[in-house]
Amino acid sequence: KSFVDQGTIAGAVTLAARHGVVASLEAVGYQDLENKRPMRTDSIFEIMSMTKPVTAAGTMLLMEEGRLALSDPVEKHLPEFRGLWVIDSPGEKERRLKRPSRAITIRDLPTHTSGMPELPPEGGMYSTASDLYAFYQMMANGGTYNKRRVFSRGSVELMTAVHTAELKQSWGLGWSVVRDPAGTLQLESAGTFGHGGAFGTYGWIDPRKDLIGVLLIQRWGGGDCRVGKSDRRGRLSYLPRTIGTNITGMTLRRRILPSAVLSTTIRSWPKIVPPTGATSLPPGLS
Repeated sequence: KSFVDQGTIAGAVTLAARHGVVASLEAVGYQDLENKRPMRTDSIFEIMSMTKPVTAAGTMLLMEEGRLALSDPVEKHLPEFRGLWVIDSPGEKERRLKRPSRAITIRDLPTHTSGMPELPPEGGMYSTASDLYAFYQMMANGGTYNKRRVFSRGSVELMTAVHTAELKQSWGLGWSVVRDPAGTLQLESAGTFGHGGAFGTYGWIDPRKDLIGVLLIQRWGGGDCRVGKSDRRGRLSYLPRTIGTNITGMTLRRRILPSAVLSTTIRSWPKIVPPTGATSLPPGLS
């Protein structure tokens, strides 16, 4: 509430659960700052990159059904991925492209090792704190929710194992995994896995403490700018439809609400530059 009072955020929803029980679910501030519409515990947020664990879970379901393997080239299932370019020299202002040394595999995507340029998103996923909790509790339970098995414990263990030991950032399949708790904001245990989103949303599962946390705000970049008249760029739009079914099988038919006000300037995406020796970008990237 102090962050709302100080104008740091418009509003927030927080959830904390332990041993499979929600201990706290609270809303503070506003979901519509200009019209002073209060935040609610079932307010819907755009979760941006928090969709990656959900996508990874769907991939594991397909793997269990024998429809794909993590070692498969992505182009085997999505022909549009043939002839891809990857980042040769990453930078804050520009990123140069090159051809990959091998075909990008399905495993490369959820571990953030594909090297593909990250372009501004078109569309996305929306959720509430309670629905994210249902997904996280399913993971904490080893693949079950409400006595229903969604996928195998082996798939959960594979998703939450560290697949990038050679890199500074520890990634599982769609999850960021804590290797060293030192310096983590929440003093998370080793093995904690979670993911955040560009608008400041974040969720994590700490298996050692049997603890789940969800924090939902709506600020571009997670929030380096205070809420003020000069930076109220507008509200996120209403969803034009009800939300379908999530990975736990729970049907979401909530009333659609406006998201909180964006409170910071539009991010400047790095410029994609042609490969060495080329004078123009490959088709589809210009």
